[in-house]
Amino acid sequence: MGEDMRWSIPNKMIMEARELVDQGRVLKVIPNEDKHIWRSEVIDDKKYEVILDGTGKEEDICHCPIWQQKSYCPHTTAVELFLKDHEVVRSMKYSKHPLFCYPDNIMDQHPSIQGLLENYRHRICRHESINNLAEVEQLKVIFELHEETVYPFQLTNERLFYLRIKLGFDHCYYVQDLSDFFQKFGEEEAYHLSSRHDQRVWLIKTAFEEKVYGVLKQLESAYHLSSQSITEGMNIPLSHQNSQRFYLDAVHLREILTLYPETETSQVVFMLDEQPGTPELKTKGRPVLLELQKEGDSFLVIMNPLMRLYKHYQLIYDGKEFYRVHASIQYFEDLQALQILFADHNYKWLMTEKETQEFISYFGYQILAHGLINNVVLLKFADGMGPLNLEAVIDVKQEKLLVTFIYHYGEYCLTQQAKKTHEPSDGIILRDLFSEEYAAHFLEKLGFNRKGLQFSRRFSDFNETMLGLDHLLNLIPDEWQVTYSKALSYWQDKSSQFKMQVEPNPGHRLLKIAFTMDDVNDEQVNQILQAISKDQSYVQLDDGKIINLKNIITPQQNTMLKQLRQHMKSFKNGASLPAYQALKFADALGQTVDFEQFYEDIIHPNRSDYQTSPQLKAELADYQSYAVQWLNQLSKYNLGGLLADEMGLGKTVQAIGFLADYYDQLPEAKVLILAPASVIYNWRSEFHRFAPTLPAIVIDGNAEEREKIRQEHPHSIWISSYYSYRNDCEAYQKDFFDILILDEAQALKNEQTILYQTMAEQSAGMRIGLSGTPLENNLSEFWALMQMILPGLLPSKRDFQNLPVATIRTLVSPFVLRRTKEEVALELPNKSVHNQLASLETDQKAIYLAYLKDIQERLNGDAGSKKNLHLEMLSAITRLRQICCHPALIKEDYQGKSGKFEYFKQLLENALDNKRRVLVFSQFTSMLSIIKKYLDEQGISSFIIEGKTKKKERQRQVTAFNNGEGSVFLISLRAGGVGINLTGADTVFLYDLWWNPSVEEQAIGRAHRIGQTKDVQVYRLITEGTIEERIAELQEEKRQLFDELFNEEEMGQASHLSIDDLRFILDLSNS
Repeated sequence: MGEDMRWSIPNKMIMEARELVDQGRVLKVIPNEDKHIWRSEVIDDKKYEVILDGTGKEEDICHCPIWQQKSYCPHTTAVELFLKDHEVVRSMKYSKHPLFCYPDNIMDQHPSIQGLLENYRHRICRHESINNLAEVEQLKVIFELHEETVYPFQLTNERLFYLRIKLGFDHCYYVQDLSDFFQKFGEEEAYHLSSRHDQRVWLIKTAFEEKVYGVLKQLESAYHLSSQSITEGMNIPLSHQNSQRFYLDAVHLREILTLYPETETSQVVFMLDEQPGTPELKTKGRPVLLELQKEGDSFLVIMNPLMRLYKHYQLIYDGKEFYRVHASIQYFEDLQALQILFADHNYKWLMTEKETQEFISYFGYQILAHGLINNVVLLKFADGMGPLNLEAVIDVKQEKLLVTFIYHYGEYCLTQQAKKTHEPSDGIILRDLFSEEYAAHFLEKLGFNRKGLQFSRRFSDFNETMLGLDHLLNLIPDEWQVTYSKALSYWQDKSSQFKMQVEPNPGHRLLKIAFTMDDVNDEQVNQILQAISKDQSYVQLDDGKIINLKNIITPQQNTMLKQLRQHMKSFKNGASLPAYQALKFADALGQTVDFEQFYEDIIHPNRSDYQTSPQLKAELADYQSYAVQWLNQLSKYNLGGLLADEMGLGKTVQAIGFLADYYDQLPEAKVLILAPASVIYNWRSEFHRFAPTLPAIVIDGNAEEREKIRQEHPHSIWISSYYSYRNDCEAYQKDFFDILILDEAQALKNEQTILYQTMAEQSAGMRIGLSGTPLENNLSEFWALMQMILPGLLPSKRDFQNLPVATIRTLVSPFVLRRTKEEVALELPNKSVHNQLASLETDQKAIYLAYLKDIQERLNGDAGSKKNLHLEMLSAITRLRQICCHPALIKEDYQGKSGKFEYFKQLLENALDNKRRVLVFSQFTSMLSIIKKYLDEQGISSFIIEGKTKKKERQRQVTAFNNGEGSVFLISLRAGGVGINLTGADTVFLYDLWWNPSVEEQAIGRAHRIGQTKDVQVYRLITEGTIEERIAELQEEKRQLFDELFNEEEMGQASHLSIDDLRFILDLSNS
């Protein structure tokens, strides 16, 4: 007979289950959907309650003996077959709803009064029958404690006790099924003593001696509740677990031993080697574990071969008696290791006297803690010996954390270093080997490597090492005595403090800040400062000393050092600091600052009694005099400033006027002026014109020539280009400059460039920026510019970018001076700007549209397919702009016309007919070449400046044009848009537009500036319907941002600021 059942169930059992189903012995099947189970009753030799799992896991339950052994039985199988016969899926998730129920009406049945009455009578009769047995003869119980060695052939063997119970009157029988026995015991039911003899006893309370009943009650609870956890906890193999054995833990063994060796009706028997016995159980005294015998100059160390160790029960058996030993499991395992070692030597070990002393020194403490050594008096023990006091000496060597153990035993100490070891000259020290090894194991678990008594662990860096030390100290046991090496002697010392001293540096007009600390030299102070700059918590000095930085600096000092790092890349001890920084750090420096005087000097620099230097041969306008005095007051505090006047207001002469005043006070001052290469000779010309007595010299030429000039003119005002400075930065950075002037300072708008980074390292007392266009593209560039001029004034770049524009304007207003021509009422001729729209010629338009279509197709394609798509788009846009200028810029064989060029020729002809002198700006030098060719063909005299034009040649052409030579001046927009004076022109053509309106304003400013006597006409040529119209829109957006930041009413001067406003700007709100 075959059934589709689980393959683990034998066919014989399936056949038994089929018989139960066919005979109608499955009485009911009731679903419980909440618990996902089927409840059932099956009649076999008696009625069994069955629970069938309804989740699909098939975790069924029955209370029959077969299920207790196998976890399946005929009754659970019968219920499953029953469901199959009714075409019911046992998994409720997939079963039809409403769920099957048998019999159909069982859920609707209500218990009748008659049924309840019969149930009650049954229980009454049962209890009455039991009570009638109260005077029965008491049962005799034998508790057999069998020893079993688990894994006997392994070093980790464990001796366990399991219980077998015998029960009877004159003759006792083994209990064959402890589960069944304890179940009937708990329910006070009848129990068959033996299958061969139909002798039945009632397991009621009166059938047992009171003490015996109490022990059995404890065992009954333990068997049902914890027998599985006990066997698992003791690593008992499954093959050893059966219904006749109850493996005991220490608690239940002690419970049984309360009856040892016997009572009136019970007996407790140890079955050692399967032989019954009742050896004496001693709760006091200690067993003899070793014996020493003197044999000549040697000792025979003997271990009792009959000794048995029971670590789970704290028992030791010496072959005759049991000893209860109150020791840890670890003690038993250590003793067991010794036992295995001696077993290899037949339990006898012949040792020399020295070996014996070492053996007893290492293992004697453990043995004598709970046992005895016979004839131990044959050995001499050291006087003054005490228990172990473990000292852990902690040291740090950069990335390595070291722990060295020193073992103190009373008067003696054992170390890794022979010089520091103090051992007894005569006698043995009993060493606590377990505690020593436990400490070592503790460190090894934390990742330390062991070498003798020294332990080391390597970390990724020094700071991680110190964090590791903090972590270790939180874990070290309280009983350890922790000491520190000399290197760590300062580590937790809070008495030594970092002290600051501030004194003027007369040579540089700066403040010199020096830090000192007890027992720390100047070089070590720099090590500390460097660690602070890296936000480290600790530093190890060159002599090995470790400093906890949190203990030596105050919060104010830490804040000051962080802000100093914004001022200079690496702050070193004794470095000079601009005086204005002292205002920010007055509290940390312990200084009293006359802030009211500072406020008056910076916010109201104009003095009625001010007179320009005799060295200045120019009459300054009022606004120019104000700027010179403003720079004078900034220099008093070594504050930097940005002179951002509109093009044409004479920033150069204002800077020269300031230098004239400065040289009157400090004739030996060192000054460096950096400017675009195109205007350095213009600077020299302006010095000769306005201050001929000031020693200004241009540093130009090749590297050798530039170095020669510097050597021959050490006290001159040096004028050089940014390009030359970048190449000669090492030479310049050897010097300190009282004044550093950065012309066209917008060149320093990107802090990622090499030029910017080298300039940031340059030592200077005061930095002055000159720029008519301090904001070209975005606020990030303005932050970089102000960070160069006034390091540390503004917050970090990230915080700065989150500030409102109005807040930024407030922060920088005392240090930025911008005036427009309208604001200063400068009597310049009128300037008219005209947008002139040109159309594309037919051939030109075809080329433009073809390129535009190509760009659109690229943008609509897969942008991720090409990494350089962005660069290709920029290149394509440039080609569109070139086509607007003239298609010949991209197609050399182009023979057609350009709408813009034809229109330009008309406008140029009109201008020249009206005796106008013309500047023409273009970004594309090839376009300038086309225009130059046309001018030559027409016999029109012209000049041209491109990027390749030599500096001296530029200056010659500019001078010639301003003196009336030529009618047209062609200039590359980026090469000649700054720093030159072309007031000889009165008409400006911007042939092609640049993205940035500031660049165009600079170009226009070449003509519309001081010295111009005619009205200036500006023509911006825009090709209609092309990308040039979008460029014009973008220019307007950037112009609005510039106007918002450099509000003419608020940026021109800072006199509207209150003293509290200035405190806020300098972060002095708490000063």
